[in-house]
Amino acid sequence: MKGIISIVLLLLGPITMYAQQVAGLVYDNKNLPLPGAFVYLDGTTFSTDTDANGHFVLNTGDRNAGILVVSFIGYKTARIQNPFGDKSPLKIYLEEDILDIKELVINAKATFTRKQMLAAFRELFLGKSSVALSCDIENEDDILLYYDNNTYTLTAEAKKPLRIKNKKLEYDVQFDLATFGVKYRKKTLDNDDVERSVFAGTTFFKDLSENGSADKKRKKSYLGSATHLMKTIASQDWYNQGFELYVDGFRANPKEYFQVKDTLNVKKITGKVYKPSTIFVRDTLNLAAEPKKQTLMSTVRYNLLYRGSKRSVFILRDGVFYVDRFGLYSPISEVMFGGYISELKAGDMLPANYEYKE
Repeated sequence: MKGIISIVLLLLGPITMYAQQVAGLVYDNKNLPLPGAFVYLDGTTFSTDTDANGHFVLNTGDRNAGILVVSFIGYKTARIQNPFGDKSPLKIYLEEDILDIKELVINAKATFTRKQMLAAFRELFLGKSSVALSCDIENEDDILLYYDNNTYTLTAEAKKPLRIKNKKLEYDVQFDLATFGVKYRKKTLDNDDVERSVFAGTTFFKDLSENGSADKKRKKSYLGSATHLMKTIASQDWYNQGFELYVDGFRANPKEYFQVKDTLNVKKITGKVYKPSTIFVRDTLNLAAEPKKQTLMSTVRYNLLYRGSKRSVFILRDGVFYVDRFGLYSPISEVMFGGYISELKAGDMLPANYEYKE
């Protein structure tokens, strides 16, 4: 794929360290407790259910403040930013989900069939790696797809969380899709003509492995990933982690481009967004005159090589982001990837609380 910018948003909140437990009560809009509501921390394997009184306690160990997700059949899903910031029990009210019956319009001149759009969705949502190809979406009928012929954009939404079975990594994944969009350069679903793609949502992972049966495959998915890169930038251990950084075609010293500072138990990363470039301009009205030197500011394009094979590229938007000990970074929109890392999709994802061990 040429020039693809891929953004994967997991709806992470600001990264800050808090307590390791959160408790609360879940009610409906009539102030009645909701027993059996599903409560989980986005992107992790941490979950629990409410008891008969709508009460829950979620233990997460040494965790950062992600998004707490509360769902119950027939009600709109609630998402609570920084749930660990308040010592008092949370009170969460769920709104009844009134289903709108939409009129279905059958367009005989539709450019692409549902089968074609679904195939494109799978490829750009799950990915194309061997791990991604082992994934099945068990409720594909819940996916609504639309192609805009004017903007060459494929969009998707799902009324229910997508149930993904990842056979290779041995996870059952619940993905609550918030956004999915693909912009093509022309009227097509060809992956080679993707200009940019984005998807966002909250996720819960259920570990199906036994006795380390998936450890090697999970390790392989982690190495060279965005999470691995972020932990490398934060630790400044580029050599041992196997990453090489290149700028303008030359091997670069990461410390000249990234400043790392401890703040609030996370790492504050300040990276160069622009760099000076020198050009020489000749006076077209006086060709005999010496060219004049001018200095312009150009965007720094960071090229990566992992273990001599996996090639990625990324640029920074504003130059400041934060990385926690799990390699989660915020704001997620600060870094835009291309190459290998951009090709890693939902099918290659690991839980946020996955810890790589040498």
